[in-house]
Amino acid sequence: MLRRRALTYRTISVILVAVAIGTMAGPRAAVASELSKCNWEPFTDFGTAHIGAETQSANIGSCCAPADPNQSESNASFLGRLGMVFDTRDFPPRWHCGTWSAWLGWLHILSDLAIFLAYVAIPAALIYFIRRRSDVPFTGIFILFGAFIICCGITHLMEAIIFYWPAYRLAGFLKLMTALVSITTVIALLPIVPKALTLKTPAQLQETVDRRTEELSIANRKLNRTVEQLDAARLVAESATRAKSEFLANMSHEIRTPMTAILGFTDMLLDGGADASAPNPSKDAARTIKRNGEHLLTVLNDILDLSKIEAGKIEIEHVPCKLQSLVDDVLKLMSAKARAVGLALHCDLASDVPQWVAIDVTRLKQILANLVGNAIKFTADGEVRLSVRAMGAAASGEKTRIEFDVTDTGIGMTPEQAARIFHSFGQADSSTTRKFGGTGLGLTISHKLAQSMGGDLTLVDSTPGVGSTFRLTVTVQVIDAPHAEKLRESSSGTAIVADPANKAPGMVEHTLAGVRILVAEDGIDNQRLLRTILKKTGAEAQFVENGQLALDTLESITKPEFLPHVILMDMQMPVLDGYQATSAMRNAGYNIPVIALTAHAMAEDRQKCLDAGCDDYLTKPIDRAKLVERIRSHVDRANAATI
Repeated sequence: MLRRRALTYRTISVILVAVAIGTMAGPRAAVASELSKCNWEPFTDFGTAHIGAETQSANIGSCCAPADPNQSESNASFLGRLGMVFDTRDFPPRWHCGTWSAWLGWLHILSDLAIFLAYVAIPAALIYFIRRRSDVPFTGIFILFGAFIICCGITHLMEAIIFYWPAYRLAGFLKLMTALVSITTVIALLPIVPKALTLKTPAQLQETVDRRTEELSIANRKLNRTVEQLDAARLVAESATRAKSEFLANMSHEIRTPMTAILGFTDMLLDGGADASAPNPSKDAARTIKRNGEHLLTVLNDILDLSKIEAGKIEIEHVPCKLQSLVDDVLKLMSAKARAVGLALHCDLASDVPQWVAIDVTRLKQILANLVGNAIKFTADGEVRLSVRAMGAAASGEKTRIEFDVTDTGIGMTPEQAARIFHSFGQADSSTTRKFGGTGLGLTISHKLAQSMGGDLTLVDSTPGVGSTFRLTVTVQVIDAPHAEKLRESSSGTAIVADPANKAPGMVEHTLAGVRILVAEDGIDNQRLLRTILKKTGAEAQFVENGQLALDTLESITKPEFLPHVILMDMQMPVLDGYQATSAMRNAGYNIPVIALTAHAMAEDRQKCLDAGCDDYLTKPIDRAKLVERIRSHVDRANAATI
């Protein structure tokens, strides 16, 4: 771009020079006539040109030119004229033209010299500026402007020199050059002026700088906040990592401890070397194995519950419940533990507590059992008290809040310990886990379950050496007893009313004599267990190792009266699993009740079994009483449907 502009400027300059030189070729008779009036000697000596004002004042201005000063120039060629630029014979020094006084002449000379020096200094400053600031826009115009100023300075220098050396032709050419540079500068300025007008003023630049500074300051503050948040997140992550590491160590302890007892007493039974000092060594060993197995199941259930809660897949049911019976169940469950350590277990049930409510019975019992169990575990002597009260009266169909306070006289907690009790993977501190055992998940699970039920679990008070009080608050819907019974009867056979009169009857009451059962189970040990359970109930059980054999067995039965009443289906089997086998049975038109038996205990696993065509769902380890009850329920329902 700059090269194209420079070429344009040079072209214009050449054209203007040619025009100017052409105009100089005309006759100059008027000038010659004027000069012929003077009688003077041509200027030949620069040193003798100056005439003093006092001694030669009579001669100043009396000089004149020859009669025809342009005689030799008028017929000269262009190159000839250029060669005459330095010819001064045709003109006198300025001192000899006019009535110059000494002070006036020196005023002009010194002024022109001062202007020349200033005009030289300005371009020098511009050149220095451009060399130091190559990023400044419009560099070309700076160069042209410097050339223009230098040309102007040279013309002033020539004005001073002409007082002594009458180089008028040279001065004319210099003025022509100045004119050309000036015109070129003007032409170059025309497209630049609009652009220059768009440049910001110092005030606008300062405003922009201030705005950008403020934006940078805001961005810096945001960056600092982000760094602080990242640091906080890092600390949280590190804390979570440490907590999980401690949790895994606790899990290892909680699993290995009961497994030691289970495997040890199993070996003793196999060797016939059970503790002979016990009244019944074999039963005592079996009870120990059962107790430790139940502890392992509790650990697994805690981990499973936490996994479901963290994944947001916890399901809260609202079923009828007689509240006093539910509290009695919790107390009966915990009373043996309290007696074992010599603690008194009390309950205060306020008179304003509604009898029947709709709530998730299983989860509420789980929370209360955890709170009361913790109170017993951390209390060496004294008592544990469960207090229940309603937060306002409510009619049937309305909602109210129930408060459960669990107070103990145990070890208590410091404020620092209390701040951590509801965090995942941790108890009050690691020493608590070592001394009292446990996974450290109970309160975390209970807290999140309470929130899922529309309530909360809080630590009301805790003092080291005095005891603690936890408060569970849940939202319930008040219902009347007849409505509760109606809902209970319409349920799918699940025991949902926490009433002693409603608890699962014994094995004799749920006899399965005459009931044909097809069991699809690939585990040999599980087959032996199920065969033993079903044999004691009087059921006729047939066992197969996979789903394909179950289908083949059904297809081999030609008479409907010999088909099984119930099918127990393991869902994970070789050849054909329980999901595929059940779907195939339904597609083949078999409407026999299928109860899924699986070690997968997540909510989505239950739904997956039901979607495959199963009628019911039970998790392993197998609860003998619940299994018999479910089989009896489906058989009775099928018999009622055929009547």
